[in-house]
Amino acid sequence: MPRSNLTDVRPSGEVFYSMKMQHKLMKFAKQKAWKALGVFALCVLCVFSAAVAWSQTTQQFTGTVVDSTGAVIQEAQVVVHNQATGVDTKTVTTSSGAYTVTYLIPGTYDVTVSKEGFATAKKTDIFLHTDQASTIDFQLGVGAASQVVTVNASAAQIETSKSDIGEIIDNKRIQQMPLDARNPFGLFALSPGTHDFSNSQYPRPFDNVTGNQIVNGSTQPSQTNIDGIGNDASDVGRTAYTPSADVVQEYKIVLNAYDASYGHSGGSAVDVSLKSGTNKFHGSADEFMRRTWLDTVDFQSNYNGNKKAQHKRDQYGFEVDGPVLIPHLYNGSNKLFFLASYERMRDILPNPSYNTYSVPNPAWVTGDFSTATYWNSTTQSLQPLTIYDPLTPLHTVVDPNDGLTKQAHDAFPGNRIPSGRIDPVAANVLSFLSYVKPNANPGSSFAPWTNNYQVLQVENDLWQNAVVKVDFNASQANTFSFRWGTQGRTANDFWNTCVPFSDPANSNGIGTQPKTHTGSAQWTHVFSPNLLLNVGTSVVVYTNEAVEGTIFPYNMVAKLGFGAGFYDQIQNKNRFLNISSNGLPNSANFVDFGPNWLGFSGDRHALDFLPTLTYIKGPHTIRTGVNVNFSQWMNPIGGNADNFNFSSNFTNEFGGGTANNSEAPGYSSGMSIASLLLGYPNNGGANWTVYQFWSQHYFAPWVQDDWKLTKKLTLNLGLRWDFTTPGMERHNKMNGAFNPRVL
Repeated sequence: MPRSNLTDVRPSGEVFYSMKMQHKLMKFAKQKAWKALGVFALCVLCVFSAAVAWSQTTQQFTGTVVDSTGAVIQEAQVVVHNQATGVDTKTVTTSSGAYTVTYLIPGTYDVTVSKEGFATAKKTDIFLHTDQASTIDFQLGVGAASQVVTVNASAAQIETSKSDIGEIIDNKRIQQMPLDARNPFGLFALSPGTHDFSNSQYPRPFDNVTGNQIVNGSTQPSQTNIDGIGNDASDVGRTAYTPSADVVQEYKIVLNAYDASYGHSGGSAVDVSLKSGTNKFHGSADEFMRRTWLDTVDFQSNYNGNKKAQHKRDQYGFEVDGPVLIPHLYNGSNKLFFLASYERMRDILPNPSYNTYSVPNPAWVTGDFSTATYWNSTTQSLQPLTIYDPLTPLHTVVDPNDGLTKQAHDAFPGNRIPSGRIDPVAANVLSFLSYVKPNANPGSSFAPWTNNYQVLQVENDLWQNAVVKVDFNASQANTFSFRWGTQGRTANDFWNTCVPFSDPANSNGIGTQPKTHTGSAQWTHVFSPNLLLNVGTSVVVYTNEAVEGTIFPYNMVAKLGFGAGFYDQIQNKNRFLNISSNGLPNSANFVDFGPNWLGFSGDRHALDFLPTLTYIKGPHTIRTGVNVNFSQWMNPIGGNADNFNFSSNFTNEFGGGTANNSEAPGYSSGMSIASLLLGYPNNGGANWTVYQFWSQHYFAPWVQDDWKLTKKLTLNLGLRWDFTTPGMERHNKMNGAFNPRVL
């Protein structure tokens, strides 16, 4: 007889049986303990790790099962069948006859209910939309379980178990309605209660469309979620990843996000559902194009007699999905599915209006203003323009134009600035006028050498977008979903004077605006029909950077001729200074040099965990979870450019600071180009940009109870606590550029 530590030793057979049962119980207890410990550890990890999404949307079926007398039926078997994937999700009714099947993907389903002693009931062709809780009630008649009563339930379902309202932008509208640049969020304004303030010229996927879309008059943009996980790159509404129209199944604009799982937003949300693979292979390929000859002339160009802007766009891509199938090795039907998509856009987008500048007479650049004229708006005629020497003593004169006594300088002899007075820095700067050639005739009412240069700013953009999604139904108890996406815009833009990149004084822009790598994973585990766990996690690496003007590998400011006393005090020695000159009266400014700002940056890194536990008890469906967020954002480049501005103030006739020293109406003297030649700026600025690196945590526990009081009345009760820690600057730069060691 085997030895036992049992105190009550019985016949050998009973002892062996007791020991065997004890071993099974201990093994079962250990399994449950390890599982509970794993869930607890995962929740703790979610609380103390980094994260970034604000809500978790779900799709579910709910309902009540009764008999022919209206009495509830407990422990009835409920099977929800996805027609496209063949996946069955099972549960049983509670003591109140209620059932809930959650964490489903949008699609078409059949719902079957069976119970011994009752005929089986089946409702088919029920479409479950994004973020929908569809109520499907059953009444079972007496009969054999093998007897099946089938009802087609394809009609639209009235949502009676949730208090939020919203508009579904379905796949048919996404695919068939006009959609400029194939941005699915371009249909946002189809929903009532919304307003789209985005610029119609910039509807492309990389333009900040969502940051300008609001709901119910709120100035804070809606939060955006993809497959239940947050997708915001910042609090200004810009999406981290914009999916291609080919992979979007549908999206819902939630006008009043009452559910406690929503937070950290302006009270509304946009819930996007991507397509998932099915048991059949599907695919598509497309090419969308824009050409100038297909465009009409805009009103402003037509009014000014300008030609149509040369706009050219090619946007093409493909999408394929289905079961993972490896011939002779693996068949993923009903279990493992994939989706893959790629999109590419080449866009040459001109500005709708021309930039107009004045290119000065080459003689002026040498100091010869002997033939300079200006347009007198009072006499409506050309008049000689005289350049005055600011270093000559002031003397009293009577202005013949208005009869006032004023203080005046003397003119340069022959209206020429001596070569010895020309500032060498100015001569170096003006030498870059060689890259600009007059190309326009301003016509009458303009002085010669004014408004003679017109250009269209042009964006040259390359956009690429790719996504891969895998759904794995490992078992009845475990399902997984993985998604990886990347997108990026490479910009080479011609700004301001639109000179070539080879011009060191250019102000053109280059950069990634934006570029995103994002990944997400979701795991759903069924402990029992009334206890489920869903854990979502995502990571976002978002880069949004642009540089204007050339960054030189040497001290460009010194090369222009500035001394160390100046360039040792500025931050950006390797950039061309922004030098601008005001135009003549009633004329455009002269061509400027260098970028008027250095670009921008707004990078963001984020990691997110969203555990949610669902417990179904009687008429209660209780969900509880926590959103934990750790995000970082930084601005490693950009800022305002160091600059000098020149006007006619230093070379005009009158000075001295008295009230009478302004020029008479219509009369003009001096020129900004002359002031530049002398090296006398009207104003300037040296900017110092503090590049910061911020970190911040976000913690939001919540609980939601959907309490079905009757078949026609459901109470949605929720509680949420949003807590955001103060932002912390990693390098202690929050105090700006203050240096305590200066004194």
